[in-house]
Amino acid sequence: MKTTGKLLGAVYDLSANKLMGLAVKVKERPEWCAKNIPDFPQVRAALEKVLDIREDDRERVYRYYHSTSHYPQVQSKRQLREAYEFQRMIRQDGEHLSDALTISIKRAIREYTNRPSGGVWIVKDDGADGYIELREMPRFDSLEEADEWFRRCYYLEARPSAYDCTGQRFTVWYKLFQRRGRWWAYHSVGVDV
Repeated sequence: MKTTGKLLGAVYDLSANKLMGLAVKVKERPEWCAKNIPDFPQVRAALEKVLDIREDDRERVYRYYHSTSHYPQVQSKRQLREAYEFQRMIRQDGEHLSDALTISIKRAIREYTNRPSGGVWIVKDDGADGYIELREMPRFDSLEEADEWFRRCYYLEARPSAYDCTGQRFTVWYKLFQRRGRWWAYHSVGVDV
């Protein structure tokens, strides 16, 4: 199927949100598109060719259009923001596309926001004065190895400054201990305010 350069140019020049709207209609409602969009097969082919030209503003549309599920997995804060924009765009469009699409967007957002914290928990928050965190560390054979690794990776030293209230974080104290065969650290972090 051959697409004209004019049609490719028109699809290429669409804003990211309009391109996403077109991709949603083509993917979710192909029957409606076949009835209401003149030369729909050429429009779909032009959309697919434009999506193959990978650029940052089209990545979200590409990921959505080529995903097997309705909405692809959210893996970064930028993708989370894009998912919220996509959800808002669908709501503002006024068209009822599909409940499955809405559910898959909400599920992708929920999975990202409820993911595990990565081994760091704030145990006590002292506001502007600092906080105490609990850190999970890798497996070590001895306290000395764990201490050396903590000092190398997590110990924070404030750099001397001629100014007060620099906002620098620094280690006040830390305590290493073993729980269920793993090393953990309570780490008290102060803030120069």
